Amino acid sequence: MEEVIQMIIAIIACVFVMFMILVELAWPIMVPLLIISLIKKNRSNKSFKNNIIKRKETYKDISKSKLEDLVINDLDRLKDYLYDIFYNFENAYNSLDYNALYNTSTDKLYNKYHTNILLNLKFAQKKIIDQIKRKDVIIYDVLSTNRKQVISTVIEIEYVSYMQDHTGKIISGHVNPITESFEVTFIKTYEKQSNKCPNCGANINGSVCDYCGTNIRNNEFKIDSIKKIVK
Repeated sequence: MEEVIQMIIAIIACVFVMFMILVELAWPIMVPLLIISLIKKNRSNKSFKNNIIKRKETYKDISKSKLEDLVINDLDRLKDYLYDIFYNFENAYNSLDYNALYNTSTDKLYNKYHTNILLNLKFAQKKIIDQIKRKDVIIYDVLSTNRKQVISTVIEIEYVSYMQDHTGKIISGHVNPITESFEVTFIKTYEKQSNKCPNCGANINGSVCDYCGTNIRNNEFKIDSIKKIVK
C-alpha cells in the first residue's frame, strides 16, 4: 500500500515539475501575445465606436431637386409630415390602438409590432413609450419609381421607454428621458384604391368598413422599417 502511495506522489511530483517547466518556457512568449491581443481588441472597440459616432454625423439632408416628384416638395413641411406619422405610430403602439398602428405602417412592420404586443400581453407585460419629443429629422434619400416612393430618414427623439408588469411595476427600461436616433423608412405605393372592403366585399365610404369593421388602408406614406442607431 505504501508503495502505491509513493508511486502516486511521484507521478504527481513529475506532472508538477513538467508543468512548471512548460510555464517557465512559455511565459516569455505568452505574455507578449496577450499584450498584443489586448491592444488589438482595444483598437477594434475604438474603431467601432468611432464608426458609430461618424455614422450619425454623415447623414445629410437631400437637395431640394430630389423632392420634385413628391406631393410635399418643401423640405421642412415634409419633415413635419413624416415625423407626425412616426409620432402617431409610436403612440398607437403605446396605447394598443391597432387601427392607428395599421394605418401608419406597412403589413410587414404591423405584423412585427402586433406580434410583440401579443407576446407582452401573454406574459402580462406592457411596453411604455412616453414623453416623446422631437430633436431632429434628416431626410437623406428619396427613391421614386412608377410603382412606389421610398423616403429614408433619421429621426432623433427624446423619450422614456420601459416595461411594466401587470401590477404597473417597472421591470426594465429607462424611466428618465434618453435621446436616441432611428433609421426610419417610409414607403408609398401606387396601388389603385378599391371601393370594396378586402374582407367582406361591401362598399366602403371611409377608412373603416361599415359592415364588418375592417380597417381600410389609404395610399399615404407608411413606415416600412425602424432601426435604432446604436451609440
